[in-house]
Amino acid sequence: MAEEFLAPSSSGVQRKDEALHPVQVALRPEAYHALCRLRRADESESEILEKALILLDTYTVVSKALGRQNTAVKAVKVVQQMRNAGYADDWALTLCRALFRQKERDLRKAFELFDQDQSNWIESSELRQALPLMGEDVPESKIDDLFDLVDKDKQGLLDFEEFCFLVKGLNSEEGSEDHDAFAAFRSSAEGTLEAVGGAVGSMATGTGKALSAVSTAWSANLPGLSPFEMRKAGAILNNMVAAGYSEAMAVAICRALFCGQTEKQMQKAYKFFDSDGNGRIDVSELKQALKLMAEDVSDEDVAEIFQAVDHDGNGAVSFEEFCVLVKAVKDKGDGSRTGLLSAVTNTWEKLSASFAGGSSAQ
Repeated sequence: MAEEFLAPSSSGVQRKDEALHPVQVALRPEAYHALCRLRRADESESEILEKALILLDTYTVVSKALGRQNTAVKAVKVVQQMRNAGYADDWALTLCRALFRQKERDLRKAFELFDQDQSNWIESSELRQALPLMGEDVPESKIDDLFDLVDKDKQGLLDFEEFCFLVKGLNSEEGSEDHDAFAAFRSSAEGTLEAVGGAVGSMATGTGKALSAVSTAWSANLPGLSPFEMRKAGAILNNMVAAGYSEAMAVAICRALFCGQTEKQMQKAYKFFDSDGNGRIDVSELKQALKLMAEDVSDEDVAEIFQAVDHDGNGAVSFEEFCVLVKAVKDKGDGSRTGLLSAVTNTWEKLSASFAGGSSAQ
């Protein structure tokens, strides 16, 4: 990276000419070196950062097309963890092939890597060291439960076949036999296996709000989002954690708002914002919801937005109306009051048109 802008240090990378540029940037060394690898001759720092965002956006499109949205993010986690543990990139590639290609030869090499005492078994202590390298952030209290799930013969040791079951279960697609076998454990672990890395951290600190928010969302492994959606999701994550909510809850709400948006996920988000549990969202609850959703609106604006969302005019936001609000928040082009109002109105118009079209078709 050009010396007048960034320079690596033991504590990170930060801007040197602070007198001329008041914005201070701090990156982890691995993030700095990753940006350096993107650089071509005579490129400015802004061009390099723009290239990184374009590559990230391209990744989200490709991952959607491939249908395995979390694989690349998890592979990045694996490579980072392996490097941090002192392994060469060749070993990181070997482990990634084992986790995601799942051929017997690759799985055998990964098994031998984690079988540190070469006993042809993986013990509970070895599994504890292996899980972070595999990109899994399993709570300490749940590791024994996971071990018991995989240890089918209950010998207290994992053989190669049981290790393969573990790998395939942790990296299986929804609906597969291995996925179903791990579903109960995933639920009991409060989604931390699905949110690779678990913590709502940041790979960039001391940065501008936009970069910090994107980094937060990236660290939380929210799949299928463009960089601009990630910025919005990251702001929500930061707001919720700052308000005292758990990281697991913040990730779950953002997944409902921005990722799958299945009915089950949306119901969970609706119940979360229905703070008094009466089955409806009133004006005060909508105000709090908009604040957590990083929508900076005044009390007067809240009332107007509430009126736009409350399509049937009964003084409460129903689940269906809440879904319209969420879609509007995700689809609108900016963070302004006008943008959200316009997005809500447009969403209702599209729904009305589709209903009318369905009726005329019949």
